[in-house]
Amino acid sequence: TNFAPLTMVLKRDKNDPPGTYGYYNSPIVKYPYATDVYLIVTSLYKSALGILDIRLAVSRGGIKWTWPEKKPFISRGKPVEFDGRHMYIS
Repeated sequence: TNFAPLTMVLKRDKNDPPGTYGYYNSPIVKYPYATDVYLIVTSLYKSALGILDIRLAVSRGGIKWTWPEKKPFISRGKPVEFDGRHMYIS
């Protein structure tokens, strides 16, 4: 089987917060109600803090991606909650 060369379609940029490492968990789905619209819900890893921020990006065609907002799409919980930065179980 022959595959086409890989193309980088999403990477960190100068607008990402300092101390971020990269994007993880990046499934791409085709939006069923519009032609050539793709969505990606990805995790931006902030290595300095040891946390993931969930982000949303949108593409027409799946190659060039834009961010509706360059901030978390799904907020983390408070520091003591399960999805917060520090969760201590005693």
